[in-house]
Amino acid sequence: MKLNRGIKLFALSLIATVGFAQAQTIDEIPWVSCAGEVVNPPKNSFRVLGVGDMVFSEDSKLNQAGFQNLVGEYKKNQFVFGNLEGVITTKKVSRKKYIPGRSYAFRFPPETAQLLKDSGFNAVTLANNHALDFGEDGLDEGVKLLKNAGVTPSGYQKGGYQIISMGGKRIALIGFGFYTYQNSILDIEAAESLIKSAKQESDLVIVSMHGGTEGEGAIYLKDGPEFFLNEPRGDLRKFAQKSIASGADIIFGHGPHVVRGAECVGGKPVLYSVGNYVSAGGLSVKNLSAVATLGEFIYDDNLNLVGLRLLPASYDEIKFPQYDSSGKGVLLTNYLSKYYADQMRDFNPIVFKGFEDKSDSFGTWSAPYLRKNAVLP
Repeated sequence: MKLNRGIKLFALSLIATVGFAQAQTIDEIPWVSCAGEVVNPPKNSFRVLGVGDMVFSEDSKLNQAGFQNLVGEYKKNQFVFGNLEGVITTKKVSRKKYIPGRSYAFRFPPETAQLLKDSGFNAVTLANNHALDFGEDGLDEGVKLLKNAGVTPSGYQKGGYQIISMGGKRIALIGFGFYTYQNSILDIEAAESLIKSAKQESDLVIVSMHGGTEGEGAIYLKDGPEFFLNEPRGDLRKFAQKSIASGADIIFGHGPHVVRGAECVGGKPVLYSVGNYVSAGGLSVKNLSAVATLGEFIYDDNLNLVGLRLLPASYDEIKFPQYDSSGKGVLLTNYLSKYYADQMRDFNPIVFKGFEDKSDSFGTWSAPYLRKNAVLP
């Protein structure tokens, strides 16, 4: 396939900047500063790992088998969190109105809570559009199951946040969705107040941001309000900027079901979407949804940010994440970040490293989808 000129230029810019590099394993993926410079991890460090939307199947044995692929990486980190896109419940009947092709209800077996704990997860966010798929009773049941397993749920109460103590550090996790019954990215003034309060009580503030439009075309971040099926889904750049000004240390985005670019705002990382993570319960793994990323952040002992990196993931035959040595998720993030920087004022892209030698194969794979969604220069 003849590559589009835009992707060719992107590949050449990577090679010219950092030369050929290849990450065969996760441990070989370089850490970069918020400015995109390669950094060395400190001897004494505090590591945080986040993942995107997790939609487990209703088969607990299948979940147990499939979720093992990256457990070793979770356990290298002191704090691990992700977005639980559904409800852990024994309830059978969804409260959601069924509209074929437009509405979905996600339910996970009770054993999911312990699976998360055993795999190394410390917390999950519940501020998303599937939190009430089985009503308030279903949500309450899931919250209790998570707490009983030792996994902290966040974002299930409007005006609330959680402080989790890990290794002598106080981590504030604040989940934001786009509905009025949860902390909402649509109410930026309330979000600013909440983040400021959390900052006073913690050493590190993580804002988990569920928003933006959905679908393959959602790779394009808008510099302004976004909508999906006429539903407001937030002005994510404005929300991120205001959140960081209020004290947030990480903005961790998910919800569009595809990866998006990343930028540095005031010395703090903003990942606009890391994509899906677990897709076994009904999410697509086709085309651009076939790749995802994990966000990993490393701090010194005083919780000063040293660097971050993205770990690329693809999916196995039962739609659970696995390490992707081709680095497509990372290269797609970089491509989109540079594209946004050309289109938006003051967008400071974070360029992740480790897969520069895979740029040609990435271009061959991605060109049809990028062309289809009009994000080729």
